[in-house]
Amino acid sequence: MNKIRPFVYVTCLLLLSCSGGEPETPPTPAPPPLAISGTMSLSVEEFSSRQAADPLTPPLRIVEDWAREATLLAEVYRRGIDQRPEVIERRRRAVRLVLLAELERELTGEVDPPGSRAVKRWWDRQFHSFRVGEPMMRADLYSHSNGDTLSRIRKLLQGEVSENWIRDHFPVVRIHDTGFLFRAELRRELAAFLFDSTATISGVIPIGEHYFLLKRTGERDPDHHFTLTEVEDEIGTYLLQQERERRLSTWRAQRLQELELEVDTLRVIAAAESLLTGAPQPLPDAVASP
Repeated sequence: MNKIRPFVYVTCLLLLSCSGGEPETPPTPAPPPLAISGTMSLSVEEFSSRQAADPLTPPLRIVEDWAREATLLAEVYRRGIDQRPEVIERRRRAVRLVLLAELERELTGEVDPPGSRAVKRWWDRQFHSFRVGEPMMRADLYSHSNGDTLSRIRKLLQGEVSENWIRDHFPVVRIHDTGFLFRAELRRELAAFLFDSTATISGVIPIGEHYFLLKRTGERDPDHHFTLTEVEDEIGTYLLQQERERRLSTWRAQRLQELELEVDTLRVIAAAESLLTGAPQPLPDAVASP
């Protein structure tokens, strides 16, 4: 009996180790989709991502935008557009740009924003260039997918209803302060009202599938000069981007030296000529590396 006990004991240990001890917890099932369009579905995760990217958009509007996109994507897949070689190449380039942008963010993400002294030093050297030079306009921009809704808002604005009142009673209408803009920075339909009209409130302006309404809120003449207070945030952003580009250029130059880039100049030129002329050009034999 004494010889059998160790054998039984070891056998029990082996069985316990193979069974993993405690039973595994089954994975939590994914929550059901929030919306379904044909073979495509809107998950809670995707909805949360879309809402985080555009928090001012009402939830049902996010679903409507997704459904519109899903309908178009279903047709893309039905026609096999996603399998066309030129589309696959463009998608590959787009993914590469996203990856490069993420790398740039990581390489330059620790840059501290410039302080007020740095902004003031830059302003003292460049303030003379901050003359407007041409008229600028500013407006509140109202937008909605229903033109009748904006027609009602127009009547309310003409009766001097406040913007906060509009937000409370028409939460689905987007209201955006354009800031001061030049004519060239606006869509032609919007610029025509702000720069060619003297009215305060525009009519309802259709552009694509949406409707817009403008309420003029400010104007600058060509001789206006910006003050430091007006542009200090813009200068800070510019200086921050300049520092990021400087760091990225330094890192890139160091890496290129380490990689010892080799270029077959003759073949590059021949390939470029083929693209320009549309006629295939014979490519020289590859130059052997020294």
